[in-house]
Amino acid sequence: MTNVITGNEFITEELKKYDLADATIEQLAKDYLGLTISGVEDKEGYEKVKEAWLKTRGYRTSVEKKRTELKANALEYGRKVDGEAKRITLLLAPIEDNLVKKKEAIDNEAERIKKEEAAKKQLSNRIEKLASIGLTAPGEELLAMDDVEFFTYFNEKYDAHLEEKRQKLEKEQNKVDEEKVKAKRAEEIRKAEEGAAEQAIKDEREKQELERQNNEKLKREAEEERLREAAAAPEKEKLAAFVKALDDLHCPDMDTQKGTDIMSDALTLIAKVKIYVTTKADKL
Repeated sequence: MTNVITGNEFITEELKKYDLADATIEQLAKDYLGLTISGVEDKEGYEKVKEAWLKTRGYRTSVEKKRTELKANALEYGRKVDGEAKRITLLLAPIEDNLVKKKEAIDNEAERIKKEEAAKKQLSNRIEKLASIGLTAPGEELLAMDDVEFFTYFNEKYDAHLEEKRQKLEKEQNKVDEEKVKAKRAEEIRKAEEGAAEQAIKDEREKQELERQNNEKLKREAEEERLREAAAAPEKEKLAAFVKALDDLHCPDMDTQKGTDIMSDALTLIAKVKIYVTTKADKL
């Protein structure tokens, strides 16, 4: 029994030709990634890194060489595959063309039968549609019309019937509409009167409610002001007593000009303090 190699198996076998196992690469990473050179003077470290680089570069260049070799084979393989496919396609073409012609002949006949049945159904539908309004027409004449022409013809014949029916319905509808308008107007007047009365009541209630809220607000503000003044009264009394104490303060006569100047400045400051305390006390 012949073993059949699939496309994936072929690719797998070809890729093995790189001859560089993942384990080898992992070992290189383990051995070399930790190498360091402490500085320009570290000759030993430099040589180790250089040696490791040369070895790693050798692996890389061998992989690139193998890649070029394998890819060249793959390109040649692709050209041969395309050529064989073209040769086989040319052999199959006459067979397929012959079968297509036979199939198309049957398809065309089936389409002809389908169209004939559709024409019969269309004729039956048009005859039935015309009969619904009491009209008839020759079958050949009906089939000769396309859909737009038939509906134009049908509508022209039907317009008189529709107009007569429309005028009758319009007369009846006008009478109904007049009654509806009268009833609607009466209802609008009733609702307007009810709405005006309800709005007047609503406005009056809103006015009363606003007045009540304003009165409550004024009372609340007055009470708050009273409580604030009552709470501030003891403090105001203390501040007033402090100002009076400043007024009653006895200032001694000074014997020197320097002492007199200092006392004058002190009195000025006391006057400013009295003004400050009095102003702030009024705002409590």
